Amino acid sequence: PWTAWAAAVYASRRRHSASSSASGKCPAATSATGWLQLSSESGRMLQISFRRGTPEHLESDDPDHSLLRHLITRGTLTAAQGHTAEEHAQKQGGDVVTALFQLQLIPPAEAHKLLGEHMFSLLDRALVMMIGV
Repeated sequence: PWTAWAAAVYASRRRHSASSSASGKCPAATSATGWLQLSSESGRMLQISFRRGTPEHLESDDPDHSLLRHLITRGTLTAAQGHTAEEHAQKQGGDVVTALFQLQLIPPAEAHKLLGEHMFSLLDRALVMMIGV
């Protein structure tokens, strides 16, 4: 499973900027609740929140790894639809996921799958950042 591999990579590299675990160990390795913040060489941040060692929320400030970019790359959205969703979110003061639903750009029945795929792409990116590839 992902948590076992992440724990092994973390233990071998320890390339992180912060963790809420008092022992300094990766939350995935200790079944802890906390967060892990990684920084890329370009200064971009990726943060993973853990609950009992399981990734619960992922966030990145890298536009190349945004949900909209993911949906455009996989062909779910066109670039124009992505731009429309982003503008709608900014005008409404909300987030992109809400805008996607309000504009009916993603089918509600597939939302869980699409968001899960994006989460796994961010987890993959986190592992690449930890390994230093």
